[in-house]
Amino acid sequence: HFERWLRYPEYHQYAECPNGFTHPLSNTRSDTGSTLRPNQKSLDLLAELYGEYLPLFDGKLFNIGGDEPWELGLGWSKKKCAKKGTTQVYVDFLARINKLSNQYDRRTQFWSDIVLRQPRSLGQLPKDMIALNWGYEGDHPFKRECEHMADQGLDFYVCPGTSSWNSLTGRIDNARKNLANAARNGLNTGSCGYLVTDWGDNGHHQYLPISYPGFILAACHSWNHKAARRIDLAGAINQVFLKEP
Repeated sequence: HFERWLRYPEYHQYAECPNGFTHPLSNTRSDTGSTLRPNQKSLDLLAELYGEYLPLFDGKLFNIGGDEPWELGLGWSKKKCAKKGTTQVYVDFLARINKLSNQYDRRTQFWSDIVLRQPRSLGQLPKDMIALNWGYEGDHPFKRECEHMADQGLDFYVCPGTSSWNSLTGRIDNARKNLANAARNGLNTGSCGYLVTDWGDNGHHQYLPISYPGFILAACHSWNHKAARRIDLAGAINQVFLKEP
């Protein structure tokens, strides 16, 4: 998700596909890239950014992103990915980014969608990293994915969502299932964290209050999963967000 940088000509030199790519899901054409080349030059750029950014904050956790590198292996790294495999190229580059993060005494978090394509690759990652296992549908396979991470001895969070984005009034039924699914399987497999996400895909059509139910339910699941099913959701929204008794 470096598209906001890579759209500018002076940053095309860092792009996997500087002339754009066709999105594998929507089949739409983007005129600029969104993914960094997995090379030293990109690491130098990240080192410069981290050097400006990280000293401004005291927190020890650092989410470097890393999700959805749509065009990885389609441009600059095509030959390398054909030889080693796209996931392996990704893992190697991720480990090098982790070293940059460690230089600032940070613990690296990263979205785990790519490494879960080949779960054995999880075992190659430095053990100080934290995988962020995201999934937003009610039936997302958190159980299987969490078991893969636990088997490889990697710390991980479960990361469900509010189900508010790509909607006008939210998808509360899906949110209930998704948030509970993540909490249940995170607890059962030893997850070290529960992170609720709230996105704005395709124009962020939803207003903030549409996410309130997801925020409340996520807070309940993260604090006391078993009791979350008994929550008075409307009453909690009134009390927390609207300040009504």
